[in-house]
Amino acid sequence: MRPRIDALREHAVPVGLCLSAFALWFSLPDATFVFDGVMFAQSVERATVDWRYEFFNSRHLVFNATFQLLRDALIAMGLKIGAYRLFQIVNSAVGAAGLFLFADMVRRLTRDRALGWCAALLLGATWCYGTRATEGQVYMLMSAGALATFWTAVLLLEKPSALRAAGAATAFVAATIFHSANGFLFPTLAVAYWRAFGKRRAQAVLAGVGALALLAIPFLIVFRSRGSRAFFAVAADYHGSSGEFWAGLFHMFWGGASLATRILTMWKETGLAFAVMPPEAGVAVGLGLWAAAAGTTVGFWNHYDLLRKSAAITLAAGLAGYSIVNLFWPGGLFFYVPPHACLIGLIALGASNRFAQLRGGDRRSLLGGLCSAGVSLGAWNVGAGLVPQSHIENNVGHRTAVWVGEHTVPSSLILITGFGFPSSKVYLGSVAMRGREVLEYFFNREPKAVALREISVFSAHLASYGVPMYFLSDLIESPKVAAEMKQRWNVEMAEIQQAFGPGRVVRVAESPDERVYLYVPKTGQAELFVCVGYSILSETNQARLGEHVGVLKEIVSEMSPTERRRAAGLMKTRNWGFDLLAEGLRPYMGKDSAVVLAERRAHFQNMQVGANFWFRVGNLYKLLGLKPETLDAWARAEKTSNDPGLRQAIDRLKATP
Repeated sequence: MRPRIDALREHAVPVGLCLSAFALWFSLPDATFVFDGVMFAQSVERATVDWRYEFFNSRHLVFNATFQLLRDALIAMGLKIGAYRLFQIVNSAVGAAGLFLFADMVRRLTRDRALGWCAALLLGATWCYGTRATEGQVYMLMSAGALATFWTAVLLLEKPSALRAAGAATAFVAATIFHSANGFLFPTLAVAYWRAFGKRRAQAVLAGVGALALLAIPFLIVFRSRGSRAFFAVAADYHGSSGEFWAGLFHMFWGGASLATRILTMWKETGLAFAVMPPEAGVAVGLGLWAAAAGTTVGFWNHYDLLRKSAAITLAAGLAGYSIVNLFWPGGLFFYVPPHACLIGLIALGASNRFAQLRGGDRRSLLGGLCSAGVSLGAWNVGAGLVPQSHIENNVGHRTAVWVGEHTVPSSLILITGFGFPSSKVYLGSVAMRGREVLEYFFNREPKAVALREISVFSAHLASYGVPMYFLSDLIESPKVAAEMKQRWNVEMAEIQQAFGPGRVVRVAESPDERVYLYVPKTGQAELFVCVGYSILSETNQARLGEHVGVLKEIVSEMSPTERRRAAGLMKTRNWGFDLLAEGLRPYMGKDSAVVLAERRAHFQNMQVGANFWFRVGNLYKLLGLKPETLDAWARAEKTSNDPGLRQAIDRLKATP
């Protein structure tokens, strides 16, 4: 009975800490809706016709599959939770579990329970950890996988055995198939094997080879139908068939900033991931953490026993691996939980000898100070970061996407560079509910000349069918975006404008944050009039209706009488623009879109029996200056509605010359 009571006491504080952290994170779900998370949520929910495209991502191989199985199981039990919210709940729970593992790891290394949960409190209080635990993203599972790898490595060092070696390999493999950045933890695993097996080096080598073989299995299974070339092309961001164009991860190994600049950036991000602070303070805090870890390790190295020396080397290997990630695979603050864990672990390990010498009041005072520091750090990061981040009204990208949706017609495409308002690449589809095309994807996929040619073919196709194409301010008026495009792809804005062909843009709406422009090609104005007209016929938003009537007036002012007649003919023969839009957008629709298209066609047919429909048809004819067609359409509307005001409008139009 006594051992059980002691075990409960031993784990009571870290368990309480973890449960408290979970409750806090669960109650503050992040409302930034980072783009990867929204995209993966759509895949998990099978919400888009191409959800299979991102189902097995080479960088986070089993994330979507795992959550789809979990969500399906919950639905079968009667619990329907949105995928993005499910990501957040699991991240909160996994984050709490990761803190428990970290507390236990530090306890084993320092032989001090108090230091273990103080270290866990400090790690959990960091800005990066709290953000990962509240967002709907892949990075908490990545981080917890790294913590599990460190923990199992320490277990192996503590008591080497085949079972613990297998456990460390399993943790490493599981962590890596949830996010491939954890592959840079292989040095951690290799060092742990090497130190644990002592003179049995052959066993260490076999264990390492076995871990890599085990890791290769799920990737081989998933990519067996695509081939290894497809896998490595995606994993390394290789693009282009002739080998002349590289981007992303592989390119970053020799492109971009100097090594010194990258190191300073890494130190800065280490500090910024630790606490919400001004960027200029990040370098000092980050450098301070690195200096503290290095100073305590070097200063107390001679006092370490074999386990602590092996553990210090293992954590240093993990820090080195993730330093490579942060130097050459810049992911912002997403990747900093594992480095923080290594730094805090090394500092705790170095301080443990002095801490063990303290007794009574001195020990309690220091513990109280450490706890106060951890709680204060957490309170600051919660108040300055997590709370504001949990309010949707503070999400600039979400707010802007809602606004864009309110000022663009549904059956359209929005062209963006990829460098505009935050998360525009995913928010335009998931929040604004608009189709979008990203120029960044063209230039990342092919060399510049090929990309420009593809853009030209793409835009010419849409223009020939009159599909409305909108540009946002990033593509029209942003010097910063223009400079970014020049730096990344050596492409000038004028070259992109030339790819779209002769035409002009009409400003539809503007806000303090964004502007929306409709592209009006020099040829195909009749088709554009008809397709925008279709949206006006089915429009329910009065503000958007008024804006686009104004746009049509501008388009008509440039059309010749022949073009106006052609527009009227297209309205009658192409189902008032519906069929024209359907044909123009069909190449970009998935297989399942046929069902949605049929439903929309049926709904549009039902609308055509109403007076409001024919009244708006008459208005479109009136914009074209076609009096007989206008009178005919209004007469059909008046016959259905018996509206005296409409009869008066008909009489007035008849009386005009």
